[in-house]
Amino acid sequence: MDNLALAPTHLRNFTELTSQLATLRTAGEHEAADQLLARILTAADPKTAAAVPAYMRSLGMQQEADRTLAIMSRWTPGEFDTALRAILSLGHRQDCAQMLWSAGQRPDFEVASLLRQLTGTGHGTEVTLCLARVAGRKAAATGAIPSLLAALQASGSDDLLDPLLVEATTGWPQAQILALAEDLESAGHADSAYPLYARAWLQLAEQWPATRAAELLVRMSSAGATAAADRVLDAMVETYRSTPSAIASAARTLVAAEQAFPAHRLVGEVATRMECSEVEALADQLNAAVLPALAVQAFAHAAASRPVTDVIRFSDTLRTRGYLAQSDELLVVMALNHPHAAATLIDKLRETRRPGRTQRLLTGIRLAASVDDAQDATALMDSLRHTTRADRLLAGIRRAPVEQRAVVAAELWRAHAHADATTLLVSIASLPPTQVVKALTILQARSADDDGTVVALGTAVLDRAIDQYAGLMKILLDSGRDAVAHRLVTTLIEDRPRQVGAVARALAGQGHWPSCIALLRRFALRAEPQLLVDALGDLGSVSNPDIDTALATALTQRLDVCSFFPSLRAAGIRGLPCLCLESMAVDGSPQSLARFCRDLLTYGEEADLASVIQWAASRTDVAQVCDALHESGLHRIAYRITEVRAERGVNRRVR
Repeated sequence: MDNLALAPTHLRNFTELTSQLATLRTAGEHEAADQLLARILTAADPKTAAAVPAYMRSLGMQQEADRTLAIMSRWTPGEFDTALRAILSLGHRQDCAQMLWSAGQRPDFEVASLLRQLTGTGHGTEVTLCLARVAGRKAAATGAIPSLLAALQASGSDDLLDPLLVEATTGWPQAQILALAEDLESAGHADSAYPLYARAWLQLAEQWPATRAAELLVRMSSAGATAAADRVLDAMVETYRSTPSAIASAARTLVAAEQAFPAHRLVGEVATRMECSEVEALADQLNAAVLPALAVQAFAHAAASRPVTDVIRFSDTLRTRGYLAQSDELLVVMALNHPHAAATLIDKLRETRRPGRTQRLLTGIRLAASVDDAQDATALMDSLRHTTRADRLLAGIRRAPVEQRAVVAAELWRAHAHADATTLLVSIASLPPTQVVKALTILQARSADDDGTVVALGTAVLDRAIDQYAGLMKILLDSGRDAVAHRLVTTLIEDRPRQVGAVARALAGQGHWPSCIALLRRFALRAEPQLLVDALGDLGSVSNPDIDTALATALTQRLDVCSFFPSLRAAGIRGLPCLCLESMAVDGSPQSLARFCRDLLTYGEEADLASVIQWAASRTDVAQVCDALHESGLHRIAYRITEVRAERGVNRRVR
């Protein structure tokens, strides 16, 4: 194949120039040849120039192809980007890699501009990282990484810093990575240095004093480099765990910088891996560093997975060294953190004849019991029950905020400790209604399939004061907590029916008529006749026409509505039966009216039946009413309705 056929159309006129280029190279006139090659590339646009290296190779001019790529790698960012895309589109990936390698040898600020150009125009990660890798390794070899990072930051390519460092330092020993991290931090690139410190964690912990490592940890935590800080902290645990003085020094540095959490974690994780004698040595060092709280914490963490005898040994050690308060505190912390073991701990203290320690432990539990974790509080209650001191713990919890009391009560109830749960609920019942509502909301959310705590708290409030119960109902309904209010009403009606009237009167007295009427309507749907009469009697002088209407509506839904009339009338309540009669006669379905009439006959209420007939005769569906009466065998009543209509001159045909 003719080599010229391989050339792009735009280059076919360069055949003579390439021949001259070869002649100059043969004659050793390389400077003139370089100038000619530059003219060839200048004459072409970047897309056309991208084809030149392959064209040169087709002519057997491999060195000229390499020189072409080197020249193109020094172009401006825009031209470089265009040429690189064209090379990739032609599938010449080797040319792309060679061009990127040459570009990586440019000064740092130029490389940064190229990286920004490639990232901004959407080049793939592979291309961008390839250039970053070349530039990073060159900078690493020459000690110029800080200046390269500065150039990247100045060009706005911060997102390339970490990938560049990873590419540049792959395979480095930890000592070299640590040295680079220190150089970067000193040069103001702390954010880039922190991940490197984390990679060199073992070298760091072995080479640096504990206080210096702790100071780095403080800087990392303050900068939000959490992952790197965790790695360094793990390294400190591994390296210093057999050197109590180093741990104490690091902890003191952390506490002084207000980094209490890392300090506690460092001490705690080290202590769990130590022998008893080593823990005691660590505690001595921490106390010497004026960190008594961490000394107790060391024993507490060490005791977490050890037998109770070790815990007592730690407590004894603190006491013999003059730390009496910490000695007692250790036992309390142990009991609170491991509630299931509390009773065993108390038994061991009694067996070893330490009555004073036992008493102080129980007192400390009562005063310091944390109920943030309700399940732990419940387990602690259960563990102490045989010691007859659970009541002291319960007394302490009764003084906790209402939200915590409610959570613990729910857990106790779930654990079938109903008596203890009720004790807490009774204490909540004495609080203002708004506080009780908070507790009810929590209990409802945690009740699952057993809402016994909601019922128990509502009953406790009811037992305490009717007015308070009514106020509670009002707040629940006004705040949209209908489900809780509905459950309390159901409990009131089912378990305390004789108090319904008093609650209704209290609701009316507080101006909450809708709640009063709703309560009586629900009660009327379920109550026995005499209970309803008693409830209406408890209303006293409370009067509202809507009450009678609501009661009539409820009673007419009952199949035994007629059974209420004798009791109501005997109590002097005559308006409600009349409303029921009219409602059934005027609005009842033909079938329900026929059943109602039969019941009136059963109860011997002839006068009521006569009233019903008068009202029914005015119905527009009187034909259907008469049909229903005939089907029920009440022919006389059907005929009487027809007669009443005839007497009124209503000429409508009925059967």
